[in-house]
Amino acid sequence: MYYTKILRIILTVILLQSKLGKVLAKVSQCFVKYIIHITTFFVVTNLQSNFELTYTEFNCTVHDPKEFVEKLSCSISKNTKRSSLFTELVFKKDLKHFNINFLVVLPRRPVNFVLLNLTHLNGCQLMANRVQAPFLQILLNSMKRVSNFMQGCPYKRDTLYYFRGLRLNLDAMPALSFETDMKLWVDFMYERSKLFQFYIDSRIQLRRNGSEAKQGA
Repeated sequence: MYYTKILRIILTVILLQSKLGKVLAKVSQCFVKYIIHITTFFVVTNLQSNFELTYTEFNCTVHDPKEFVEKLSCSISKNTKRSSLFTELVFKKDLKHFNINFLVVLPRRPVNFVLLNLTHLNGCQLMANRVQAPFLQILLNSMKRVSNFMQGCPYKRDTLYYFRGLRLNLDAMPALSFETDMKLWVDFMYERSKLFQFYIDSRIQLRRNGSEAKQGA
C-alpha cells in the first residue's frame, strides 16, 4: 500500500512535468511567432517603398469562338523609368456575363512558385469589386483610377473600354518586397470558351534613386 502511494506520486509528478513542458513549448512557439511577426513588420515597413514594378512584356491574344470581340489592343508605356499598361477593348455585342481565370507565377528553379491560381471567377462580381482576394483587391483599386472597366456588367457593344497607365501599387503588397520576376495570365471566358487572354511579364526590383546611381557609378 505504501509503495503504491509512492508510485502514484511519482506518476503524478511525471504527468505534471509533461503537461508543464507542453505549456512551455506552446508559450515558446507563440513567443517566437510573435518575434517573427514583429521583425517582419519592421523590415517590410522599411523596405516596401524601396521596390518598384517594371513591365517588360504585355500581350493580348484573341480566341473568341463566340465572336464577341471587335477590337483589342495592348501596349506598355514608353517611359522606361515608370512603365505602365494600356489596353483598349470594343465588343461586337453586349456581354452580360463572363468568367475570369487568374494565374500569377514567380519563376524559380527547379520549380516555379505559384503565387495565385484562381479559376471561374464571376467577372461581373469581380468588376463590381465584390471579390475579396487581397491581390485582386489591389489590382482593382489600381484600375479604378485609370479605367472604365469597373462600370460592371453588362458590357455594351460599340463602346470603348480601356485602362490607361495601369500600375500595381507595391506599397500595398508587402509580401512582394523582394526582387523577382513575376508573370501573370488573365483569361476572359464565356460559357467555357476563351474570348481573350492577357499575358504580363514584369520585374520587381529595388528602386534606384539619383544618389544610389551616383554611388554605383
